[in-house]
Amino acid sequence: AGPLRAEAEDYLRKVAAKERLTHVRGTLGVGYAWDTNRNAGPASDQRLFRGTALNLTSGRATDDTSVLMLAQAGIRRDLRSFPGSSVLADLTYYRAEQTGLDTLDLQAFSFSAGPSLRFGRTTVSPAAVFDHVRLSEETYLRTRGARVRVERRVDRRLTLTGSFATQFNEHIRTEVVPTAQERTGGEATVKGGAQVTVSPTHRLGLEAGYQQRDARKMYNAYDRVIVALSHSWLLGKGRFLLTGLNIDRDRYRAPDIAIANQHRADDRVRGSLTFGQPLSPLGRLFEPFLLTASYEYLHVNSNILNYAYSNNKVSGLLTYRWEL
Repeated sequence: AGPLRAEAEDYLRKVAAKERLTHVRGTLGVGYAWDTNRNAGPASDQRLFRGTALNLTSGRATDDTSVLMLAQAGIRRDLRSFPGSSVLADLTYYRAEQTGLDTLDLQAFSFSAGPSLRFGRTTVSPAAVFDHVRLSEETYLRTRGARVRVERRVDRRLTLTGSFATQFNEHIRTEVVPTAQERTGGEATVKGGAQVTVSPTHRLGLEAGYQQRDARKMYNAYDRVIVALSHSWLLGKGRFLLTGLNIDRDRYRAPDIAIANQHRADDRVRGSLTFGQPLSPLGRLFEPFLLTASYEYLHVNSNILNYAYSNNKVSGLLTYRWEL
């Protein structure tokens, strides 16, 4: 009778949580990562200066490890007058503390807030967004903007998506990046896609988009074409496997004549694989914990030697999740 009563009480708690109008959730995480080319050193071990290729004596591809920290808090208020709709706010903090390359120590604060409104099979989610990025313990970037995402559930298998985002990127001069202000400018992104539920355990995603990035110096401004593929696989007992492929095609609007007379053109391919394993099999105490292991490969092909490089990244993250 004891285990049965405990199970019944657990279900009652879950029902009571579902009936509440206000929901609060949070995540805490810690992890470790290794990059084979953390500083994005050129594959050729050369850099162009006024069109001349010079062999690097420093700045070559360098591997490094980092300690990862993650904290997230969110609140959702359900709108009783509009079933299925709510108002949400999320705050996220991320930190990567490098072992050797201290100039690449990263901190990022992200905040977003806005409603999620359901109209039949369509959900519209506008939000205000703010980001603050610190590099090597100095403020490097502040962004502020807005986005809107629309989802239309066609049937139980197919969901169509669309989004538009605009923001202003304010780059601040730092000791590590003294020319950062040259990157300051607006940014606009539009995307469309579809998610297909192939089976109860498999979901495919396709997204394509276009991004326009402005900057004070036009050799930092570009137009980007985006294509993204994703696959989600539920393996049972809470385990999952996420696969992603992202392709970006960047075309810059002016040459940086200090480097070369050519307009810069980059093609970026990023492939990722993430396996998730809940720790609940270890006992009730471990139910809120999730262990993930990830591999990511990044390859950038550029017509300018300075920006062509590859990187392999292996990481692991242990997270604790709670909800009230």
